[in-house]
Amino acid sequence: MATRVLVERIDLAIPSSIIFNFISTGVEHPELKFIASELRAALALVRSRKLAELGEKSAEMLAKADRLDVGKGIVARAREAWPPIQKEDPKPQKGAPKPPEEVVTLTLKKAGAQGSL
Repeated sequence: MATRVLVERIDLAIPSSIIFNFISTGVEHPELKFIASELRAALALVRSRKLAELGEKSAEMLAKADRLDVGKGIVARAREAWPPIQKEDPKPQKGAPKPPEEVVTLTLKKAGAQGSL
């Protein structure tokens, strides 16, 4: 889902490391201010999901995604469609199969970069 949210269009050549760093750490590089608000909303949404996955507070980042998604387009639809983060059971049952590892792949069309989180 992150791929579909972020891959619609990238108008500026921004190094993928800046995008991945924001999603992973929340640190906003100054170049992120130059991309369209819809794309920043998508990044904020993905960052909020990362925070929720880590068990941290994500409400502030979700609010930021809502503020930036002025047209209530693909980001709003993605937020509604994305299933809630599943909390892992701290004590897995003996003999229970291990859940598959989730990998999010982000493809940047114009920059030609590809990576995964």
